Amino acid sequence: KEASELYQTVDETTECVLDFNDKYQETDDLDTLAQDLSKLGEILATRFEAEDRMIAVLHVSHKGLVA
Repeated sequence: KEASELYQTVDETTECVLDFNDKYQETDDLDTLAQDLSKLGEILATRFEAEDRMIAVLHVSHKGLVA
């Protein structure tokens, strides 16, 4: 259950990263770049934390299956 919730967080952050990419791939307007980079950094930190936790959860839940 926890892995599923963490996957949802990863999925949501993926959308934000793709939106950032699409925005700056299609424009030369850099007026909001600093603000958007700051937000992107926070989003990536959230994603990395969720990925790290997901790895830990899956490792523990499958520990008995690994020889």
